[in-house]
Amino acid sequence: MTKNIRSLRLLVLMPAFILLSCATVSSNSERFVESEQPSPGYARLYIFRPGFSSVDRYDSPTLLVNQKEVGRISYESYLSLMYRPGIYQIASKPNVIESSAWNASTQISLEADKTYFLAIWNNAEIGKGIGLMPIIGRIPFSLALPTETVKSNAVRFEVVNEEQAIPVITGYSLISLHEQQ
Repeated sequence: MTKNIRSLRLLVLMPAFILLSCATVSSNSERFVESEQPSPGYARLYIFRPGFSSVDRYDSPTLLVNQKEVGRISYESYLSLMYRPGIYQIASKPNVIESSAWNASTQISLEADKTYFLAIWNNAEIGKGIGLMPIIGRIPFSLALPTETVKSNAVRFEVVNEEQAIPVITGYSLISLHEQQ
């Protein structure tokens, strides 16, 4: 009997362990306070993930610029990048156990001596589904109940102006870059 309960506990706790092991931004990372000017002849690009929705908040999709990996962006975090003027392909891709909705891309045209803010987040869709409620007793089983589900259905990229971005991004954690530009 106790072996069944231990197995059930392990089954119930396993998803929590998986979520807790996902990469997150460390609490001692640099926080956004104000935007910085780009170096002369370059454009500064801030890419940030606003906390509009808690759907997939534990995901940290990989960001790529022109097919080069620059980092993994967590919920309420940002990257600060500098590039020469030109058109750049910005893409996100899911990591293991993350929503396939993170497979997305957009293009952005950057001009010298300007600063850009690109918000990236996933749209949520509410639907009907079935939830399982574990019943623990002499014979453990789950009861299927109708419920509402929330899932990610697409990624949205949006260039926003500085006045819109600063109130949202202030206090967000800086993501360390995989490579310097």
